[in-house]
Amino acid sequence: MAPGRERYLKDIIQNPTSYNYAKLPDELRNDRDFLLQALEKSKSAQVLQISSEKAREELDRNFILQYAAVKFDFSLKLISEKWRHDKQVVLAALTKKRIDENSSSAPAFKNHQHHHSQQNHEKEDNQNNAAASELFLVGDELKKDREVVMAAIQSAPGAIQDISDEFRNDREIVMLALKSDRIAFKSASEELRRDKEVVFMAIQHEPFSFMFASEELKTDRQVVLEAVALNYRVFKYLPKGNPCKADKLIIFHGNLKTVMNAFKEETLDESGLIPFLFQDKKPEIISKGIFSSFTYSVKFVQTFAMLMILKKLNESSLKIETETIADLDYHLFCIKLEQHIESKSPKHPVGKKHFKEALKTIVDDFPYHHYSKKEHPGIVFLIKRILKHENPNWDWKMLISEYMKTTGDSKKVISSFQIFTTQKKVKNYELISSLGFGGEGVVFKAFDKRREVFVAVKIKFQPEYDMKKMDAKIEFLKRQIDGKINCFECGILEYGQDKIKTKHLFSIMELGEETLRNIIERNHSSGVGTSLEKDKMIEVLEMFAKILQAVQSVHNQNIAHRDLDPNNILKIGDKFKIIDFDQSRVIEVGKSITINVGKYTYMAPEVSDSTYEKSNEQHLVHEYQEKLIQNKREISTASDIFSLGCIFLELLTDCLLKVSKQFIGGTDISQFDSNFTYFSSEEGLYFHSAVVTAEGEMRVHHAIRMTIDKQINKSWGVNEILTRCLITMIQRDPRKRLDCFTYKIIIDNLTKYLRGEINDYSENIHKELDDLLNIQQLINYYDIIQQNTTLKQENLLLSNEISTLRNENELLKQEIEKLKQANQVV
Repeated sequence: MAPGRERYLKDIIQNPTSYNYAKLPDELRNDRDFLLQALEKSKSAQVLQISSEKAREELDRNFILQYAAVKFDFSLKLISEKWRHDKQVVLAALTKKRIDENSSSAPAFKNHQHHHSQQNHEKEDNQNNAAASELFLVGDELKKDREVVMAAIQSAPGAIQDISDEFRNDREIVMLALKSDRIAFKSASEELRRDKEVVFMAIQHEPFSFMFASEELKTDRQVVLEAVALNYRVFKYLPKGNPCKADKLIIFHGNLKTVMNAFKEETLDESGLIPFLFQDKKPEIISKGIFSSFTYSVKFVQTFAMLMILKKLNESSLKIETETIADLDYHLFCIKLEQHIESKSPKHPVGKKHFKEALKTIVDDFPYHHYSKKEHPGIVFLIKRILKHENPNWDWKMLISEYMKTTGDSKKVISSFQIFTTQKKVKNYELISSLGFGGEGVVFKAFDKRREVFVAVKIKFQPEYDMKKMDAKIEFLKRQIDGKINCFECGILEYGQDKIKTKHLFSIMELGEETLRNIIERNHSSGVGTSLEKDKMIEVLEMFAKILQAVQSVHNQNIAHRDLDPNNILKIGDKFKIIDFDQSRVIEVGKSITINVGKYTYMAPEVSDSTYEKSNEQHLVHEYQEKLIQNKREISTASDIFSLGCIFLELLTDCLLKVSKQFIGGTDISQFDSNFTYFSSEEGLYFHSAVVTAEGEMRVHHAIRMTIDKQINKSWGVNEILTRCLITMIQRDPRKRLDCFTYKIIIDNLTKYLRGEINDYSENIHKELDDLLNIQQLINYYDIIQQNTTLKQENLLLSNEISTLRNENELLKQEIEKLKQANQVV
């Protein structure tokens, strides 16, 4: 090698990155062998800069691929234009760059702090622009290659700025860019900026990204609430004029988070906390005087702990847009919060070190997982109440103790809640909220700490005095019956002074998913009541078959429930179970039982006394109003069948369970056709009152038949048998009602028939069908209408014939008269 050549090679090897390649003679710049020597001995890809385009083009492709894979400083800008159109070479370079950036020498922009100023973002833009130059260098055809674009995004976050509009609208590519580039969202398409999921992912990496969301999302309060819950710093980047800027709930959330972060290193002053939390002040206030105290009162510890508990709960409830009121669950939450804080609080003022420990004990031990979406409105309401207080010296206990002012049934519920929580025998159950209450008692949602499951706790309002009857009730409630709700524990709660203690029955039961009433209302809101689709019809039949099975299991134990309605039929897993057995009685063999209570909407006629028909006129206000009546009639399990018939009709048609008074008392039966509304909440009669006469029963059955035909597709071929099931259930004569077992067999076969599993639903159920048909033939009211129309037509024809005969008779009379006159003349 010529001395000059060796000198140049030595200089390049010693300083490959800063060598002035302009000094290199053109002869060496075009020398491929000289380039290979320099690359081999310098071990730096920067040497590629010394060669001409011609020399770089002459490099072997395999050499380029291998070199790209091992040289950390290899870059597409160092190779020939020719190789920038080679997909394998480009991918090798981009992949190598990604590996290098994931090593300890990764670029500085991978280590951002959470808080960014506008200058930080501008600086980051410049860094990402430099990193994006690799994609800018590839051939135009490769810029349209999705695999190359994905590799570029992974190797250089800023590459998203150089991709085409098509890829800026590619959800996967943008989501990938967001993982490593916190400001990538500004390069996303308008469509993706309207995508909530992408927006939320962006703000989790960088709240600044919310500035680039669509205007529609930025002004949607619900979206802003969810965004703040994900990253409270989003609040800083809300546009001017956004109403959420003045939302105290969001301000409280953000300010408390700021205080909590700062408090990790500082000491908090009591007098500065409340004004800071409830005013829209900048976080800099923290470093200007509110961190100076060294001891804290018990009241302050409790106040701060309550706010932190609410903040944790608020992270979920921020997402809920709902009307919040001081309802029963709100008061129950306040009681629980008060009990928890007082039980965990220190007894005396504490210093900074013990303050943190005391705070942690109170806050960390709160049962957050007990509270679901159902209870969140009450939590939000409490926070909103706190935010309305401008006085920094407000007392947290006075604020949440308004439950003491409740009256009526609410007071009974709260008293039951307090009674239960003071009893040691039930300390393993944590009451949470109310599932419902009525005249008899209340049912709470609770958490069983031993088994770690949610349960239902029922407590009777009225005290118990007859212990013998009470023992019988407890024994009955503990009985295990397949269709009856499982009772895990049952007993007596004693409350009051030693000499004036009252005894209240309680029971711990399994918690259901929802009641049948919830299902009916959901179907109603989704428009199911207009006309059943076939798959929904099958679903209803399957559901009712399970209900029949549950009730039959109760009847098998000689027990009549006596109060069946959709509110006390509970869905648990794939089964239905019956609750509220307070009115049940065991039936003695060969005898029936005496009932003294029932609900109008679903009750059988045999439970109503002679005075009911008059009282019924006064209670036609709401179709589900539970009016209790007194009577002295005897009933059996057949009374439950009547109730089940009403429930089945409601499931199938979503109709109101009152028959129109206009129809019941109407004389012009021709108007009662398929277009007539037979069931109405206004001026209607409950079924048990309407069927007390043969005429009324006939009309109710006609109304059922017409409604079934209107709501259910006749081409399915099941209307007649469904109608027959319903009218044999909704019978005034209990002896004509069949048992649950018979109806279940029929319903099961109808389900198989509709699914196409059998060709004839009468297969294997001939006896059951005979039982239906053997009931005294029920006259079809529609046939009566047809017969009446036919009779009218026949009567009209007869009238016409009579009129014709009269006319003919008159003519004959005239002829006779003429003949008489002629005879006289002769």
